[in-house]
Amino acid sequence: KVLGISYGATEKEVNKAYRTLAKKYHPDLHPGDKEAERKTKYLRYLESKREKIQAEMKVQRQMQKR
Repeated sequence: KVLGISYGATEKEVNKAYRTLAKKYHPDLHPGDKEAERKTKYLRYLESKREKIQAEMKVQRQMQKR
């Protein structure tokens, strides 16, 4: 929802949407803009959650191969 993509989006689509928003709200492009700074922090939070989910999915795939 936040990234503007569907629930069943591929990893490639998620990465592209994340990078687009990260570039759009990057603090270097909007110096002094508190809203852009807030959105950048939120995107970093989402990125950490995404990485955690990917790690869990990788473990699940490895378990299924056994």
